[in-house]
Amino acid sequence: MWNKLSQRDRRALLLGSVAIVVIFIYLFAGEWLTEWQLVRSDLKEMRVQLKAIEQQAAGKPTARQIATLTAVPKFEMPVKEEEQAVLFRNEFNEQIKQSGIKAKSLDYLASKKITGVGGYKTLRLQCKSRCNLSQVLDLLGNLNNNPYLVGVEEIQIRPDQRNRQEVDLTLTVSTFAK
Repeated sequence: MWNKLSQRDRRALLLGSVAIVVIFIYLFAGEWLTEWQLVRSDLKEMRVQLKAIEQQAAGKPTARQIATLTAVPKFEMPVKEEEQAVLFRNEFNEQIKQSGIKAKSLDYLASKKITGVGGYKTLRLQCKSRCNLSQVLDLLGNLNNNPYLVGVEEIQIRPDQRNRQEVDLTLTVSTFAK
């Protein structure tokens, strides 16, 4: 059949088939190039993530970790209730002394069991004292340095009627224990 076609028809068929092949290549190659670019960008992101993981594994903290560590106060993981109570009371008592406050009483309140993940108990320590307002503010500003502190549960500051700088302080702080 090819022999029966004229030279002009042969050239038209040849150019038409080449054009069809070029169109198919363009369509499929364009799609393939788009996929290839997506794969390259995914690979680049994964390499960045791998680099971050390698830095963490090497012990070198990233800038984000450093920022988090500076924003979050010190914290020690809870231990058994008896040990945690002593550690927390000693550290809190030291903070009270540093602030210049003389505590009238420093007693634990009844502990609460948390019904969540880990099942930790909450130990609440209550301090009652009479002191200056500036001493109270020093203590409150310094509480973040206590690695056992979880939170301030209650604070009551009652000023003296005659001397407004003297206050009666009732402060309840808490920690976790196993």
